[in-house]
Amino acid sequence: MISRLYRISTVRYYSSYTDVRVRFAPSPTGRMHLGSLRTALYNYLFAKSKNGQFIVRIEDTDQNRLVDGVAEEFEQILTDYDLKIDESPQKGGSFGPYQQSKRLNYYHDAVKQLIDSGHAYRCFCTAQRLEILKKNAIRERTSPKYDNHCRHVNNDESEARKDEPHVVRFKFDKEKIDFDDIAYGHIHTEVDEGDFIIMKSDHFPTYHLANVVDDHHMQISHVIRGQEWLASVPKHVKLYRAFQWQQPKWLHLPLIMRNARSKLSKRDEDGFADYYYHQKGYLRSAILNLLIRNGSGIRYFDVKKFYELEEMIEQFDESLLGTRSLQLDTEALDRYARLSIAKAYEEKTLNDEIRFFFNRKQVKVNLELLTEEYLNKSTEFLTNNEEAFSHLGQLIVPENKKEKDMFSFLFTVPNGPIELPKHIKSTENAINYLNLFINYIDEVKGWDYEKIKEICSINQISPKHFLMFIRISTINNVNGPPISELFEFYGSEEIRKRLERQVKWLKEKVELTGKTSQLDSGDVDQSYKAKKEESCQVDG
Repeated sequence: MISRLYRISTVRYYSSYTDVRVRFAPSPTGRMHLGSLRTALYNYLFAKSKNGQFIVRIEDTDQNRLVDGVAEEFEQILTDYDLKIDESPQKGGSFGPYQQSKRLNYYHDAVKQLIDSGHAYRCFCTAQRLEILKKNAIRERTSPKYDNHCRHVNNDESEARKDEPHVVRFKFDKEKIDFDDIAYGHIHTEVDEGDFIIMKSDHFPTYHLANVVDDHHMQISHVIRGQEWLASVPKHVKLYRAFQWQQPKWLHLPLIMRNARSKLSKRDEDGFADYYYHQKGYLRSAILNLLIRNGSGIRYFDVKKFYELEEMIEQFDESLLGTRSLQLDTEALDRYARLSIAKAYEEKTLNDEIRFFFNRKQVKVNLELLTEEYLNKSTEFLTNNEEAFSHLGQLIVPENKKEKDMFSFLFTVPNGPIELPKHIKSTENAINYLNLFINYIDEVKGWDYEKIKEICSINQISPKHFLMFIRISTINNVNGPPISELFEFYGSEEIRKRLERQVKWLKEKVELTGKTSQLDSGDVDQSYKAKKEESCQVDG
């Protein structure tokens, strides 16, 4: 453990940036987190602002915790966000393999080199002995650490026992280590912990060894990763010195916080990189803007401005990187999302984004609702309601009933009778009200609120309740725009057709049950109830 880690100064570390090569190196032990996406973004911005290479390396040495398919998913997510990869397991490259489980020969050679040079040794301590050391440290209220017991096993004995179960440890003596970080400045540490493991008993390397060996052989010029790895730099510095290799430049990024007091947990559903894009339907550019929101590394940063990815690259300046944590602000995300939707609408790409979203979500939509003509009409309506519309997930019926359903009506076609609202006392009344409005459409051929009030007065019904019922009958949704806006969107003829279908369905329901006044209280034929629940994304 590092007993002291503090910042000496805010001096920035500069480099000539010749042959800039950076890597994003996730571990496929779980889905990509939002913090990992941010790390990938900053690696990408740094590399491309210097005409460098952006590499993806999969660190899969923890074989017991691997999750199938996650490694491939990482590359797909980066591709989804338009972070163009230069080298990776799928893309290939001159410095492969790009998967650590396929690079074991590099690590075994490195371990042999360290043992031969006296910097590392085999450790034969049992799990029971190590547990005793840990318990003794807890009892004595000291930091648990290895006591370097096997450091004193001579070379002949170690060689003779090499087929026994063992790990390999690196000699990590107490000393002061200084290094420079582009964001955190000059760091001084005093290291006082036991010799650490670099090769496990399964002959797979630990993170520390594999990281250093791969960064060297892949000619990584800058290591850009999360702040949580800052405390590991002294170990890596010592390894570089033992190998007599040149160190890369270090750059550690601040954390993403849930709020001022707690960091974003890897257990939080909204902490995953695919949550906002794949599940909620936020446009990618909105999410990337959220990830640079604290202004780190962007020249003349304006929190109210919307940045395209190319503009982020052009404005990127590593000397402006700070250490202030980024708070996950969903209100800010919605603001960026509205800007991204407006821009996509202006650039005529919003229609494709909607189609892609429905395809990703495997939502079936009537093909008539995906024509260019209808999508143009729908996106115009959505952009006119920009204060309420921020992400494409609002176009489908929400799984969470607490979420307000405002826009799913655009891509649903009612195909069954509605559930009568409480103020409509009987199905007979509902049919009468629908016929009243159909007659109004035939007579007026447009929107005339005064005429509607007159109809309501004659029939002793509140205009508010009457129009709410007509809206529900039109789109099968208690939420949504006023019926006046639906008139403008659909036109009187489409409204008329939908209301006539409702009249037909309600009459059929009456015939099936032989009842009218009790239908709205739950005495409904089950087959019709099932049909009503299908009223949504598509007719097949």
